[in-house]
Amino acid sequence: MWKKLSYGLLLFVFILSLSINLIVWDLDFYESENVNLDAVKEIRFFYFGCSLTGYSDIEVMHMGDVRILIWMNVVLCLGLFVFLLFKLRDFLFSGLFSLVLTTVVLCFAYFAFDFIFLWFHKIFFFNDYWLLPQGSKLITLFSLEFFNNAFLQVILYMILLSVFVIALGLKYRRKK
Repeated sequence: MWKKLSYGLLLFVFILSLSINLIVWDLDFYESENVNLDAVKEIRFFYFGCSLTGYSDIEVMHMGDVRILIWMNVVLCLGLFVFLLFKLRDFLFSGLFSLVLTTVVLCFAYFAFDFIFLWFHKIFFFNDYWLLPQGSKLITLFSLEFFNNAFLQVILYMILLSVFVIALGLKYRRKK
């Protein structure tokens, strides 16, 4: 049973990682959130690490930290994909487990998104560069509402991907 739960948890983390990547790299999402497209083009910093103009030193350092997290997430996603590709056998259980965990996260975030956002920063950033002044360019471009909407989009992708894995599990079970 522990093995099934472990694979279910790994699938949940993979689906979370993939869903975050789908949002981070989707420039259409930024446009749909009315983020200034000229500013969004500066997101190329995350791809190539090019220089940024018009940002304070602290904003640039924070974006460098975010860039590292984004690329670590890409590596995590690819690594989990390869691992699960060869190890995951019970798609139905793992998909259901992922869907349940996603629902729990959604319910918690519905009531405490600010709390999750704060603790995400406290856990994943080892400095205070994320504590930007209210009028900073980054806060103006990426408001809390932007991140709330991005989070909801991630949850939607997670639900869809979990349901897809459940469908694979049902199809696989019927073939037995």
